[in-house]
Amino acid sequence: LEWFTTGSFEGKVDILDKSDKKAGALTFSATFTRTRDLASTAGDNDPPRDPNGDFKDEEIRDAFGAFDLDKNNYVGAAEIRHILINIGERATDEEIDEMI
Repeated sequence: LEWFTTGSFEGKVDILDKSDKKAGALTFSATFTRTRDLASTAGDNDPPRDPNGDFKDEEIRDAFGAFDLDKNNYVGAAEIRHILINIGERATDEEIDEMI
């Protein structure tokens, strides 16, 4: 999770189809800022997060919340398209449908 602590990510993310075969890739560069210091909100006795471990429901909800731009608890095609355009990717309607 080096990208999280440094505040940026540059690289390639593979896109898999429903059968887990590589269907393409996204190459992008992103930077972000945190609205609060996450280190100060973590419990002192919390173990470090294992990136290969199971995710908690709250972690999954938070991850999808980042893409839920209108905060209606639904990530739609328009939101996916908006995010892809902002990272420099153009996707067809069919490609967006496959992602959903």
